[in-house]
Amino acid sequence: MNDEEQSIPTNGNGRERVNFSKIHTAIPIPNLIEVQKRSYERFLQIYTAPQDREDTGLQAVFKSIFPISDFRQTCSLEFVEYTIGNWECKCG
Repeated sequence: MNDEEQSIPTNGNGRERVNFSKIHTAIPIPNLIEVQKRSYERFLQIYTAPQDREDTGLQAVFKSIFPISDFRQTCSLEFVEYTIGNWECKCG
């Protein structure tokens, strides 16, 4: 008996499961938490000095919203830069 015959899966009723797939190797699953962390770091540009940040992510969001002016145009709020302080959660 060869390895292929020994590992024939069944569907629980004792009937042989038929596999019509052409790919016989499983695709490796990426580390999804690491993917999310890198995406979040790119969004925040957390390791980039405020004056060196590109116009992407959170920087682009703030630049697209500001300046904010009141109805009479007597006062305006402008965006200068943002900083990320110490995190309360030290899990990452």
